[in-house]
Amino acid sequence: MIPLCLTDGEYTFNIYDSHGEGICCQYGTGQYRTVDDNGIEIVFGGDFDREESTVFVVSSPSCDDGILNGDEEGIDCGGSCT
Repeated sequence: MIPLCLTDGEYTFNIYDSHGEGICCQYGTGQYRTVDDNGIEIVFGGDFDREESTVFVVSSPSCDDGILNGDEEGIDCGGSCT
């Protein structure tokens, strides 16, 4: 695992395979997977040919986004967002 701290914005995850068979399936069971601080999957794959690109967005949690974030005690309430 390689931890990264990304600022808010749009990013493109690129993976390349010089042999052209990806990292899964035909010659093995490899995969790649990226997750956020909460373990939620952002990018996942392994079955590709020479390359694969996936766009994803990083945005900081908000105290009024309708989602249970960080140390909130309930959706949009409690915790450090109080």
